[in-house]
Amino acid sequence: MHRRMYPASTTKLLTCLLAVEYLDPSDTITFSENAVHSVPADGSKIGMDTGETITVEQALYGIMVG
Repeated sequence: MHRRMYPASTTKLLTCLLAVEYLDPSDTITFSENAVHSVPADGSKIGMDTGETITVEQALYGIMVG
C-alpha cells in the first residue's frame, strides 16, 4: 500500500465513461500504427494489430475485462 503506482484503473474507468457518453456502441474503431505500437511493454493490450477494426462495445469489454 505504500508503493507509488500509476492510476491505470482510474484512467480506464474515465475512458469508458467518456466513450459511453459520447459514442454509439455500434460505432467502429480502427487501430492506427501509433495506437498499437505506442503502448509500453508492461502496459495493457488487447491483442489488436494495425488496421484492425472493432466496435466501441467490443473495445469497452476489452478495457474492462482485461
